[in-house]
Amino acid sequence: MEKIIEKLENINKTLEGILEVMKKPESKFEKVLEYGGAGVSILGILSIIDIIRTWIVGG
Repeated sequence: MEKIIEKLENINKTLEGILEVMKKPESKFEKVLEYGGAGVSILGILSIIDIIRTWIVGG
């Protein structure tokens, strides 16, 4: 039972550390990179969908 309690306490400490990292304010540069990466990802997915559509329709 003690081992379980110790493991849960370690998990709790780890989760608290993750929350602290997530709460840090982001710089504007990081936000620009994040949005840019999301935009490029969306364009990549749309390109893949267009390729598959072309294969199916035969265009």
